[in-house]
Amino acid sequence: MNEMKFNKNFIVTLHNDLIQARFTDTLSSVEQKILYTVLSNVEPPKEKIINGERVLEKVEEISNFKVPIKEFTEFLGIKDPNYSYFKANIKQLMKKVIEIEQPDGSWKLFQWVTYADYIKSEGTIEIEIAPRLYPYLINLENNFTKTRLEVILSFNSLYSSRLYQLLKKWSKLTKWTVELDELKHLIGVPTTIDKNGAKVFKLTRYNHFKTRALEKALNEINKYSELEVTFDENKKGRKITAITFYIKNKNSNKIIKEVETPKKEKGQEKKYYGEDFIKNYTWDSGNKTFIDKNNQSVKFDGRERAKAILIYNNMENMNTTSLYKIEQLLVDIMEFKNYDLVSEVNALFTYTKNESSIKSNEAFIISKLNIILDDLKLGKSVSVGEMLNIKLEVIPDWFLEGLKSKEESESNELDEEEQRRIIKEIGKKIEGVKI
Repeated sequence: MNEMKFNKNFIVTLHNDLIQARFTDTLSSVEQKILYTVLSNVEPPKEKIINGERVLEKVEEISNFKVPIKEFTEFLGIKDPNYSYFKANIKQLMKKVIEIEQPDGSWKLFQWVTYADYIKSEGTIEIEIAPRLYPYLINLENNFTKTRLEVILSFNSLYSSRLYQLLKKWSKLTKWTVELDELKHLIGVPTTIDKNGAKVFKLTRYNHFKTRALEKALNEINKYSELEVTFDENKKGRKITAITFYIKNKNSNKIIKEVETPKKEKGQEKKYYGEDFIKNYTWDSGNKTFIDKNNQSVKFDGRERAKAILIYNNMENMNTTSLYKIEQLLVDIMEFKNYDLVSEVNALFTYTKNESSIKSNEAFIISKLNIILDDLKLGKSVSVGEMLNIKLEVIPDWFLEGLKSKEESESNELDEEEQRRIIKEIGKKIEGVKI
């Protein structure tokens, strides 16, 4: 059984079929926050290096979650940890159904939660995610959407979370047109039976839907998320039949300048640049950028960009002293501008994380970085792949373009032909760096 962890920086990862599913029953704001907090605890598959190849160690199932109710309600901002209230929300969540359309036009019906066990003596509740949903939650290698839990928890409108996830899915295309009735299905607008016995939406009139659902949700999304969204109404005659959303990331060109590594003050513990970075930024793999605490996309200039990605990818669990030493070595290695630091050192970190025979990851990395630095000082050719007998992963053009600071780029910019030559020497180009 998994112990529930509470961290607003956790990521909710869902298959796009689940993002695009119809919510036939509206989830209350509290039900949504409970659900997405639980889903943010679903662990991604771990990576291993086998015969020089990076492979996923697939997860077979999602263990049940043991949730301390008092801590959970405090995390959600509910002042009084009323167990009956929490139980009522779990009970309602178990009744809610989602529909996922199949390629042939048929539909599958799912529950979110299939089992709950309240243990009064412990003040905990055990929650089971529906096993039929596993293919949409674990071992996802493509066709998925990530959202930050912190953003979802900031929403209060019934429809903000669903609309936000849908807009995130379509954000790469910057535009999304959807039929009005389909949009109501997707975000979970409730239905009722009219006087003729027909099933209709409760927000039948467009003006009611616009003011009570659409605009409220978009106001929250524009206020609390990294997205900036506007929309147009598409008409047939005088009737509005579809909505076109225009989606962009706020401050997508925002740049953080290079920041010097903090120096040790007398009597103080050594600090490293990545310490503040890990606390303040999360990686958005879909958009290949970092997100700050204001949910804004951030790009790092030059060496700090390379260093930040290396630190974020590999160093979260290391002790401060080792991190400081590693960072200083990285800074020194970065002075050798023709050395492909990111792909070479990233290979070193990846190998270290996945090699069970290594007793101390920190000591192993520090020793190898010292060898790399010493060889570079002697003018030797340095290859982590040859050193460890592994195959290196190659970083893409978009990353190489950011490795130099603006000042360095002005005087030492490589022309396009030279960049291509270097890329070919490194190896086959891949789609992106996995973080």
